[in-house]
Amino acid sequence: NTHKITRIQVPPGVPIQVGHSLLKIEFKDEAELQLEQNLHRNASIDGLTGIFNRQYFMKRAAEEVAYARRHHRSLGVIMIDIDHFKAFNDTYGHQVGDQVLRLVAMTLVNEVKGQDMAARYGGEEFIVVTSDVKVEDIDNVCQHLLKAVRELNIAHHYSDTADYITISMG
Repeated sequence: NTHKITRIQVPPGVPIQVGHSLLKIEFKDEAELQLEQNLHRNASIDGLTGIFNRQYFMKRAAEEVAYARRHHRSLGVIMIDIDHFKAFNDTYGHQVGDQVLRLVAMTLVNEVKGQDMAARYGGEEFIVVTSDVKVEDIDNVCQHLLKAVRELNIAHHYSDTADYITISMG
């Protein structure tokens, strides 16, 4: 109750202020910990692709922008869209479309540097944030990602012709 103390026994869950920090000691069993982890995961991970979702991206991007400004570092943002995805979905079905989304998502995650981030922005759109990249080098990053997706060689032979997934980015 905001009284200065030197020693006291505090029951679990009661907040304790130490200087400018506020602490709260809680005891949780394994089930409660698992529930919290699942809630956090569901709030930050896209259920279909398994990569970060838009909500998590927006929060993390704001932190990245603040860090880049504070430390005078560059930051690149790349928007990626799977071309003609609706027509592809309509032709081959949503299960195949979902598989394509997962493959593209995992390719992006595997190709970005450790401190960079890929996320599903919505529908068939993805976003990548790159740090410490010069403006003149961002095109190389885009070309690298484009090549990686192209090498997936996603061809579907459900008809007489093979359709390939292509992406656009900027």
